[in-house]
Amino acid sequence: MKNALWSIGGAAASVTYVLLVGYLTIQVSGLAGGAVFGLDNRLSGLTAPGPGLLQLALIAGVSGGALLVLTRAVRNLDPAARFALRLGFALATAVLVGAAFVVLSQRFEVLDLNTGPAPWIEGWLTRGGTASVVHLMLIVLVAMLVAGRERDTVRLPRTAPQASRGPAPGPHP
Repeated sequence: MKNALWSIGGAAASVTYVLLVGYLTIQVSGLAGGAVFGLDNRLSGLTAPGPGLLQLALIAGVSGGALLVLTRAVRNLDPAARFALRLGFALATAVLVGAAFVVLSQRFEVLDLNTGPAPWIEGWLTRGGTASVVHLMLIVLVAMLVAGRERDTVRLPRTAPQASRGPAPGPHP
């Protein structure tokens, strides 16, 4: 039961991560054209076009924070709980990426600057699920899951204790 809660926590963290990256990606694309989008992804103002450096830094920070939590912050958990957390995050991320592709394939239209991104969560999902940083996070996490399981199954051979490098006991001439 405890490991199921860790999996649910990993899935919730994944949903938060993908949607936040999607929201920030929409902001970056809007700022590149001088548009300011509100929380509902609708045009809320105009500004001078710019690169959206703050939003890009936030995407990098959120991604680094997620990776830090999935690696260093959970290193003291028992291996089953750590695996459950990472598995929940990876599975939810894969489902969200797949859902983004399905939504995009069903509703794809030629870019119309008058409509902007899809509203609310649909827009966050499609932008987050197609963001390369999310795909990279998924690949890294799957590699960690596979490497972690292989490491748990490999047993190092026992060797004889090493001889002391100091002088031999007893009288010395």
